[in-house]
Amino acid sequence: MQFVIDRNNVNTQWLGRLFLAFGVLLTALIVGTSVLDRGLDSELAVTIAICVIGFCVIWPWSWRRSGTGTIELNNTGLRVHTKSGDFMYPWSDIVDIRTSSLSERGNLSRLAYQVLGIDTKKQFALVRLDKWLKKNPVRERWGTSIAGLPLFVKQTAVFPQDLDGFLQTARQYWDAARQPPEHRQELL
Repeated sequence: MQFVIDRNNVNTQWLGRLFLAFGVLLTALIVGTSVLDRGLDSELAVTIAICVIGFCVIWPWSWRRSGTGTIELNNTGLRVHTKSGDFMYPWSDIVDIRTSSLSERGNLSRLAYQVLGIDTKKQFALVRLDKWLKKNPVRERWGTSIAGLPLFVKQTAVFPQDLDGFLQTARQYWDAARQPPEHRQELL
């Protein structure tokens, strides 16, 4: 069963707005410093501004790729396929799947999201894992049962467009994976 990823999820909003704000502030700082230190050295200021703005446009664009793709549920586990890589979580490594929102985070994190104009009440699926999440930088894959570098986190967020349908279907597969093999077909 496949679900489409919400392109306008909180992760892509956060990264896009953070880098835009960072780019504007850094450009203003560099151009202002250039003007104050050297007088009006316009060639240097324009060159630096173009580089910083280019970085702040290209970097969020690459993160937007993580908002394009599908979430696949099958008998072996949960697989998220995006333009920025593949994420694979076997059912045996998943402890729980539930809804969550940014408003459940600490006050400083919630305040940072609100300052950037991100809806902290928007729901997403939180997948809790019993193993460390790992990243294979060579193959652009993430997961719990791959060879790679540990990221020292045991949870990940998933952003399906149909959150309720995803949670219902994921729980059916998750429950079935915990049953003896002869009972699994009855649940699916």
